[in-house]
Order: sequence, then C-alpha cells, then structure tokens
Amino acid sequence: MKFPLIIEQRQGDNTVSAVVHIQLTDKLVSLKQIIELKVRAEIANKVHEAQLRREGKEWRLNAHAKSYVEHYDIDAEVNRAIEHFQRNGFFVLVNDKQITALNQMIVWREDLRITFLQLVPLIGG
Repeated sequence: MKFPLIIEQRQGDNTVSAVVHIQLTDKLVSLKQIIELKVRAEIANKVHEAQLRREGKEWRLNAHAKSYVEHYDIDAEVNRAIEHFQRNGFFVLVNDKQITALNQMIVWREDLRITFLQLVPLIGG
C-alpha cells in the first residue's frame, strides 16, 4: 500500500512541508522507520534538484561545474539522523504529541501529521 506522508520541518520561524509517498506493508510504523523514510526522501529530492540544475542553462554555461556530481551514503546519513535524534538535536511530534523512543510504534492514518522540530540555540548563549 502507498501512503502519503506529510512532513513538516520547523527550524526557528521557518516551516517547510513536504509530501512523501512511501510504500508500507503494515499500518504500524516505528519512529526509526519514519526518520529513515524522511532522510531517504530528502536525499532523493536533493539528487532530483541537482539533475534539474545540470539540465538547466546555468549548468551549460558553467563548464567547470559539470565535473561535480552529488553522491550520498544513505545509510550513513540515516545513522547520523538517528544519532542526532538520540542527542536531542531535534524532536518529533506525531499529531502534536512528542514521541521519545525510536522503537515506539505509530498507527498509520490518513490524517497523521509528523513534525520534526529542530531547536536553534539563542545568540549569546
């Protein structure tokens, strides 16, 4: 089954929303799986945007840029995101309720809203 996932990422006053379509075999999903899905979707978006730039005028005009190709170690990026969550680098809210354990199971529903909230340190400490 394919389910649309709406992800909000808040950092300070900025909120960025993205819709990701994911393939699930069950309506139960863990927070760890959600983080992994989000990281994979972000990388896919970055690769797609890089391809669009390569096909655009800027890419053709800047010959030196043609040698640059983006590569990602997806597993390393997923592990980095999970470690960041465990160090309280960001919080995850599911329908406005904080989820604190990576293995906590979430029942998938159409109205499910997941928010990644990253705290930003204040200037001056």
